[in-house]
Amino acid sequence: MRSHDRFVREARVISAFFVLGYRLAISYPMSFAMNQLGIVLPVVTFYFVSKLVPGVSGTANGGDYFTFVVLGLVATNVLMAGLQSFGRELDLAVQQGRFEMLLAEPVGWKLLPIGLATWPAVWRLASSASVIAVSALMGARYDWSGLGFAVLIALLGSIAGLSIGVLSGGLRVLSKRSDPILALYTLAGSVVGGVFFPVELIPGWLRWASFLVPQTYLAAGLRGALTPATTPGGPSVAEAILGLACFAAVLLPLSLWLFERWLDVGRRVGVLGSY
Repeated sequence: MRSHDRFVREARVISAFFVLGYRLAISYPMSFAMNQLGIVLPVVTFYFVSKLVPGVSGTANGGDYFTFVVLGLVATNVLMAGLQSFGRELDLAVQQGRFEMLLAEPVGWKLLPIGLATWPAVWRLASSASVIAVSALMGARYDWSGLGFAVLIALLGSIAGLSIGVLSGGLRVLSKRSDPILALYTLAGSVVGGVFFPVELIPGWLRWASFLVPQTYLAAGLRGALTPATTPGGPSVAEAILGLACFAAVLLPLSLWLFERWLDVGRRVGVLGSY
């Protein structure tokens, strides 16, 4: 009974954070529209870039680079839903003077990252759906029979991204402006994550690193689910689901536990008031 009451209470807290995030977003309609445009616009750019690219080494997506790179962009956008959302919401809460108030509320500190990231994550996932829809209208080729697997992979990828984002946000609370985890991951993901080119093109001595970042599993899983007949190499759909589930199952509890510990350290040394 107590566990049920706790679950209901936590669900209400997360829903309250979601409503708050939504209301803050729509209160600035121009910024909201420009953010949405900024996510969709690269699709148009890569549509013309794909006209210059005859294929992806004659392999991925049957040489359809446009579909290949759009799914890579979607993978990045989904991962950033968790990776960057919490850090940005944390910055905003500090700038608006809400952070100390949140810490004083009867809300578990482990729940704060999930609550703060809920609305941005949902918005990013919806934006990713818009990117796929726009690219389909522009000629990208998808097999919609794998849509269910693609949604599952996107959800797992968002959770994996949140795990890294919580680690990054927790360190930012203590180190203020420095953000080493996010900077290092962004660099690694862009190089070995298979967003703009297949991981098969990465030199063998470096290719092993691609399997250490969720981006590889997310991009390969989305391509395997939505273009199953033409996507070679990389993790399969099943391997992508398993890999992302492992990232989420291990990293999320660990990152939430560390976040709580780091907040406690910050409270004791008096660095939680501002960045």
